Amino acid sequence: MRKQPLPPLLLIVIGLLVVSCGTLAGATQVPEPSKLHMVIHSVDTNTSTEKNVSSLDSVQKVYDHIRALPAVPAGQVCTLMAGPTYDLTFSRDGAIVLIAKADAGGCGTVKLSDKDIRLADKELWQMLNEA
Repeated sequence: MRKQPLPPLLLIVIGLLVVSCGTLAGATQVPEPSKLHMVIHSVDTNTSTEKNVSSLDSVQKVYDHIRALPAVPAGQVCTLMAGPTYDLTFSRDGAIVLIAKADAGGCGTVKLSDKDIRLADKELWQMLNEA
């Protein structure tokens, strides 16, 4: 039996699919944030403080640090110690890039979503306090 060559139209369709997949992947990249809005909830005084950070270097440092934090290990045991919480909203040109909730109590975690919770470190708390 002799193999039939692929019809030219099928080759064109396959080529377009390959090219469009590459284009879609590039189009869905998340922009780098340029602003950080923080709402800091104090445990002691039961008050909240709002802070806006627009220093591109500071915003990028905190954002990159959070994204690099490791996931909370399965079975992690944490203390019941309370600490301040931080509602963090990273944005660029009015569009939200990332929303995170950092909790300095217990193990010290950063929740990016219900399925993505990271283990914070001392450096993050220092960055947030200095921002």
